[in-house]
Amino acid sequence: MPEKSLKDLLQEGWSVHMRGVVPLADAPLPIKKIEEIRELSLGRASHILFIHNPATGERETYVIAREEDLEIAQEATRRARQITGYSMRVECGARSVDGEVTVGEYVLNLRDVSGWNVEVADQTSYFHVFFTWEGNDKQPGYAMLQKLENALVALSIKNKIGFEIRNVSWGPKYNGQPFAIWAGRPEQVPKPITAADIRRISQVRSTGSEDIFLDVVRYFSSVTPEQKIIFGFSILEKLFNTPPKQAFSKEEIDKIIVSAVGIETLSDDDPRVSQIRHALSQIFTKNRNQRLSEGISASLGTDEQEVYERVKELSRLRGRAAHTPQANQERASEDARSEISRKLPWIEDVFLELLGQKHD
Repeated sequence: MPEKSLKDLLQEGWSVHMRGVVPLADAPLPIKKIEEIRELSLGRASHILFIHNPATGERETYVIAREEDLEIAQEATRRARQITGYSMRVECGARSVDGEVTVGEYVLNLRDVSGWNVEVADQTSYFHVFFTWEGNDKQPGYAMLQKLENALVALSIKNKIGFEIRNVSWGPKYNGQPFAIWAGRPEQVPKPITAADIRRISQVRSTGSEDIFLDVVRYFSSVTPEQKIIFGFSILEKLFNTPPKQAFSKEEIDKIIVSAVGIETLSDDDPRVSQIRHALSQIFTKNRNQRLSEGISASLGTDEQEVYERVKELSRLRGRAAHTPQANQERASEDARSEISRKLPWIEDVFLELLGQKHD
């Protein structure tokens, strides 16, 4: 390595590697190499900076032995780790009751209509859609996912084949790494089912709760927190909601109406009296969230008030996700999505526990 200052090297075009600056003691180097660095620097070396020259492909370690170099290295590392953009790879698939779907022609159609970068995957029924954008903001990616979902729905309806998103991989680009690296499809250790699991599913389906399982599949197939909370809350409603109980009996309502008719201004006003009767019939002892909480608490043996607070918050988030216009959803903040994501594990625990499918 030429004997030049770190400042000079950076000005000449050398760049800081993503590993950046690390304390010498923690450097991913052989012990002998670290000891050699200490010896050559007369014990002054404190940190190592990993740098590379994009023009020549050279890679070097720069020994930091001065405070001013350490400050320069830390600032250069911070800049190197700044996100400058994203690439996103979306794995999509198609399936039909008639068997495996070869997606080649559909991919060509989607590519022509959208202008997106669409490629057939190794498996004939899968394809990938690639998106890229600049800036440290994931919101454009969510907007692109929404547009892709719309296109897949259109393909499904037109061809009577189920097109869906199977996996989404986000690849950030950095100043120090101007290309995206995708994690790819996550490998998951299979959790084996048992005969008891199958029996439990059969028992629940026999009660007429067939559509619950469709929602469960949709829930685990969803790629955004908004979709998950909509399907998740729907599952809770179907599992635990009970018919509302009226606060007033028919006899009580009749007596109230008799009293109301005795008021001079209401005695000949049948429409208003009918409105009163209807309003009284719509007053219930417990609202939906209270009924849900009561059912969950009774089934799982948990504190009803604690469950109610959770359900009330989930109801708020679900309402926001379900009734927010698409354009506004695309601009939703990362904090808003994180808020939903933090609530989802509890929903999963509840419905998987009742379905007998919760695994440690």
